[in-house]
Amino acid sequence: MVAEVSNKSENMELTLGSLDVARLESFGASRRTFSYDKAFFLGAFLAVLQALDGVLTSMGVSRFGVAIEGNPFIRSLMEELGHVTALGLVKALAILIIVALTIFARRLPWINNAMGAIGCVYLFAAIIPWTYILFLKPLF
Repeated sequence: MVAEVSNKSENMELTLGSLDVARLESFGASRRTFSYDKAFFLGAFLAVLQALDGVLTSMGVSRFGVAIEGNPFIRSLMEELGHVTALGLVKALAILIIVALTIFARRLPWINNAMGAIGCVYLFAAIIPWTYILFLKPLF
């Protein structure tokens, strides 16, 4: 396939067979927009997961005590500050990091994939176990 250059009016237009560069550029712009939408959706999804984890963890610690928390750093914060304050601080920091990742995802597209993977891991490693322990296990 040979690239053809034709002079129309004062601007140069490059065509590759029947496909022109303007169409390729508009396709790239639409992919970037999709990436921004994906980053925003993933950021919102992760923020909701963080908030939900905070509520579920608070319920679990209220019912079973601080020893139920699996993260030793957060457990020690809970012992020092109280579980509501510690969870509030940790979850606020996590949401700030999510906002930063969402912003960086506009420049580094691989962050979208990482955020999606983090969301899946978080869902299966935190939200579903807490839901089982707090709501389903007592039924059996």
